Amino acid sequence: CSDWLHLEAIGNSVNVKVDRNKTFEPRTGLVLFVDSRGLLKKEFRVSQEAAINYSKLEKDALIALYNATDGTNWKKLSSEVGGTLISVENWCTDKPLSTWYGVELNSEGHVIYLHLSNLGLKGTLPEELGDLIYCQDLWLGGNELSGELPSRIGEMQNLKDIDVCFLPCNLPFTMTPEQCANAAKIIKPKVLFPYHYGKTDIQQVKKLLEGTGIDVRIRNYQ
Repeated sequence: CSDWLHLEAIGNSVNVKVDRNKTFEPRTGLVLFVDSRGLLKKEFRVSQEAAINYSKLEKDALIALYNATDGTNWKKLSSEVGGTLISVENWCTDKPLSTWYGVELNSEGHVIYLHLSNLGLKGTLPEELGDLIYCQDLWLGGNELSGELPSRIGEMQNLKDIDVCFLPCNLPFTMTPEQCANAAKIIKPKVLFPYHYGKTDIQQVKKLLEGTGIDVRIRNYQ
């Protein structure tokens, strides 16, 4: 029996406890049941998928953001924090994410702050941004971003203190009214502007968010 499988005999049955797979490789364990003479009576296998490598996903998300927003032409800013050089030129390199300009990590190495204001970002935010699931603060003001918010923005459930949020709601191209409302409940903005809604009954979003404290403002944002 593998060391990540734990057996407990209870009467005529056996409980099997499986430890969480913290590795990035799938694994399979074999459990053997033998009698008092050492003869094999039964066996079964337990398979586990690899743990999700969130650190890699987060790095890939940052690289996707860099590529989607004309990263090679960002303002070449740098600073020194605690003796560590923090530089835009470190982006998309093998240097630690903690040295990428505007990126701050928690003690477990996850991206919790992303401050890229007034840096010269141009383009549309990529869908991969939704992989920054630990991010609490996202600052992108003062840039030349355009297009729709990524539909996966609702996966960034740790974002805090959002004053105004614009969410697309247009079947069949973006989110349904239910998806839009659910994303708003996760993001928790003070004010929500649904947009690009075409012929969708956008009043459904307002109704679904009644009692949440979110101020839904319907405007002619097509």
